[in-house]
Order: sequence, then structure tokens, then C-alpha cells
Amino acid sequence: MSKHKHYALHQLRELREVFAKQAEEYKRDPRAIEKRKAQLRKQQAEESMQEWEDIKRGYEYRCAYCGEIAPLTMDHIIPLSRCHIHAAINIVPACRSCNASKGNR
Repeated sequence: MSKHKHYALHQLRELREVFAKQAEEYKRDPRAIEKRKAQLRKQQAEESMQEWEDIKRGYEYRCAYCGEIAPLTMDHIIPLSRCHIHAAINIVPACRSCNASKGNR
């Protein structure tokens, strides 16, 4: 397994743990979903270019899926439409081709 895929799988495992905790919170407090959406809007506004640079540097400026050196886009490992987590742990660099082919998976 490539270093990049291993790193992405490790991030995915951590993300699943976070997602499971959030699901429990949503069950206890129905208003938690609206609170979380407000938090996400704030996080998205605060996402710094330095964090994005750190993520790309961690992948040696290569696509997390195919390993190519190409212009990179921000890709959410678990799509925002499914888990609403816009955080460094859920973001990997992807070339446009891989990001487009991934779709909502």
C-alpha cells in the first residue's frame, strides 16, 4: 500500500470515530444539527490557506488518489453532503480528474 493511501486510510478511521460521536450528539439534542451547521459555516470562513498548504505538503503536493503532481483541489474524504465535516482531518488534495470522478462517494 502506498504511503499516501495509508495516510488517507488512517485519516478516514479517525474521521469515522468523530462522526460516530456526532451521531450520538444529534440523537440526544435535535437542535444540535442546526448548531453544527452554524459551526461549519464559521469553520469554512476560518479555513486558512496555511492549513491547506500543510495538507498539500503532507502529500508531497501529489494527488491523494493517483499520486500525480498536478494542480490540486480540496477534496473531502467523506463528502460534506454526508457528514458536514469541513476540517483538515476530512480534506485531502486531489487532482481535478480524481476529484471529479469521485463524485459524492
